[in-house]
Amino acid sequence: LVASIDVALMVDGDDVRAENERLRAAAEDAHADAEDARAAERRLREDLAEADRRRKDDVAAAERESAAAIGGMAAKLRESDDAAEALRRERDELKRRRDSDGTVDLCGDDDDAPPPPR
Repeated sequence: LVASIDVALMVDGDDVRAENERLRAAAEDAHADAEDARAAERRLREDLAEADRRRKDDVAAAERESAAAIGGMAAKLRESDDAAEALRRERDELKRRRDSDGTVDLCGDDDDAPPPPR
């Protein structure tokens, strides 16, 4: 009986050691998985931060491009306004000369002048 109890305790001891070893290995695996998850979370946070920086840079670049395009359009509009004003001044000067000395506008943009004789 004592010998069978010793064998039973020995078997139970082996089972306990095996179970402890299995639990220790599972704990190590869980610890490694947790480290992997923390590392993945760190990488994700870094990727998100980088994406946010890129988005801000892209928005700033788009704003600069838009401002440059608007500036270019405004410059073209000023040039067009200046050219239109120069044409108005030239037209007014031609009308003034015609009214003062009776000459006919040779440019053909004087609507009040009679047609030239043929």
